[in-house]
Amino acid sequence: MSKAIGYIYLVLTFIIWGSLYVAAKSVMAEIPATAVLASRYIIAVGALYFVMRRRGFKKVKKEHRKMFFLVGFVGYFCGIAFQLMGTNLIDASLSSLINSLNPIVIPIIAAIFLNERLTVKTCVSIALSVAGVYIILGVGGNANVIGIIVNIFSLLFWSASCCMVRSISKDYDPIQITLYAMAIAVCFAVPTAVYSIAKSPCTLSVSGFMSLLYIGLICTALSHVLWNKSLKLLPATTCSLFYPIQPLTSAVLAILVLGEKLTISFIIGAILIGIGMIVTVYERKPKKECAN
Repeated sequence: MSKAIGYIYLVLTFIIWGSLYVAAKSVMAEIPATAVLASRYIIAVGALYFVMRRRGFKKVKKEHRKMFFLVGFVGYFCGIAFQLMGTNLIDASLSSLINSLNPIVIPIIAAIFLNERLTVKTCVSIALSVAGVYIILGVGGNANVIGIIVNIFSLLFWSASCCMVRSISKDYDPIQITLYAMAIAVCFAVPTAVYSIAKSPCTLSVSGFMSLLYIGLICTALSHVLWNKSLKLLPATTCSLFYPIQPLTSAVLAILVLGEKLTISFIIGAILIGIGMIVTVYERKPKKECAN
């Protein structure tokens, strides 16, 4: 039952993360990306603190403090900040393709540091899912080398932080892990946002503010709690295999909201991703022994 709940958490997480691209597009047209990063974390930290006050905080063990700091700095600040910077340097399609390679990087890191097995089924699912993402997104023409390198760093930072969360998820509430990690990220995100705004003054409209609330409360607070809950119930390798749902959701929303056409490549990619998900969750039932 816990596995089934974990799968539901994962699907919801990546659907929400997929919607982030549509919501962020309107906001970043009004304020810098660094301001979006800082604002979403400030909103999320406020919401998560309210929830944790009722649930009760657990004292962080001395040996885990370094891990909390690394999750916040490496994953929630560096990982997301590098992703935003990289997206500004290369085409969005190429950036999305690079960052969707988490299913390949996370299992490797998990195998090295968490001793999780890299099975044949996992490799097949990874290949199918990534192939589906590649077919749907394609590769953009703006191949800025620096932009590609920045996105690769983002990929490595976030993948590493996911494995770090896995290593402490059994000892703490997933909401507390998310709250502390984001609070640490805020300490680094706010100064960069202040610098960006001081350099290029800007204003935020009512619609932009509502989109920012959605990004902070749903796309950041809720989604990261669901993600960390998933890491508590399932191996990091399994969780990573659901990453292709994110660009798939973005593509669907682009069709529904932005009026983009449904292409053959989208259909083929969606089928491959669907097969990859089935391979992930399918488990053979043990054969019943025949009675003598």
